[in-house]
Amino acid sequence: MAVDLVESVIDKQQVRDELGDEPDATPLFTAYDDLFKVKHSISRFFTRDINTSFILDHTTNGVLDTSTLGDFRGANVLIRVVNPNNTFRELFLDDELKDVTTTATWNTTTHILTFTAGQFALSQEIALNQESYIRATLTAEGTSLANLIFKVSSNGGSTFNIVTNGAETVFTTPTTAGLKWRIEATGSATVTRITVTYSTV
Repeated sequence: MAVDLVESVIDKQQVRDELGDEPDATPLFTAYDDLFKVKHSISRFFTRDINTSFILDHTTNGVLDTSTLGDFRGANVLIRVVNPNNTFRELFLDDELKDVTTTATWNTTTHILTFTAGQFALSQEIALNQESYIRATLTAEGTSLANLIFKVSSNGGSTFNIVTNGAETVFTTPTTAGLKWRIEATGSATVTRITVTYSTV
């Protein structure tokens, strides 16, 4: 504690020395107390088949002259998508969950999803946890939202329910294939945030 006080006095004296003896120069010291809140975001889990890749001492993949040296693993397979409190949020900070077929402009610099008439945006799975989702509520924020048709799928994108922005929808034929959202534009519009809450009951 004494060392801290000495260092503080020395620091203030150095500032005074740099300011000089100007009568109009008044040193001002301000203390800041910042609080940072860390929010848990979406978690995605994958599996990957090792195929014939060589693994030392492995019973089937560690056989010399049989197993293949090098990386011959299979593609990543998505098995879980989990959100805190069953609430998914898309702020367009990245395009990790953007489906490759999307024609709208998904801008990760301005964090805006921009539509013109005839364009659409489709997500990858936003919830997937070996369970059937019975209810979901999609809430979108942006401009000219009346020019957009909002849809949610509870069977991995096989079929979509047209939903009202901010209103709950109940799925009649849910599966464990996961939730996706889709937005179709009849005119120009922008979306800055999408929130989807969901439940299994």
